This record gives sequence, C-alpha cells and structure tokens, in this order.
Amino acid sequence: MQNNANTPWLNPGQIVIVADLGAAKTMLMLGALRQAKQKINTAFVGVTSDEASFMQHYYGLIAAADDW
Repeated sequence: MQNNANTPWLNPGQIVIVADLGAAKTMLMLGALRQAKQKINTAFVGVTSDEASFMQHYYGLIAAADDW
C-alpha cells in the first residue's frame, strides 16, 4: 500500500507496484518503477475508466493505426 498510496483507484493500463521492500535489489529498481508509474498516472489524467478499458482492449488496432 505504501508504494501505491498516490493511486487509490486504478484505470485499466495503470501500474500497481508489488514489491518486497526487504530485498536489496528491489530498492534499486523502485526508483525506476516509481518514475514509470508517475508518467502513466500523468498520462491518465482526464481519462475515464471506460476510455482506458477501450484503449487497453483495442491496443493492437490503435498501435497499428499509428503506423499508417
């Protein structure tokens, strides 16, 4: 809960950090994970849960359309 305190509600596609805080390697990676999570949370500002579900469900089509 400590790692995810800033996201009380998650939309599909957002990141939840599940980590063993007692492991030394975890502490090294935690900074990068928190940075990635913050970028995702910022990207999801203003996106409804339905919109996030749509984008997650149709990710392949959206990615293919982006290549055109």
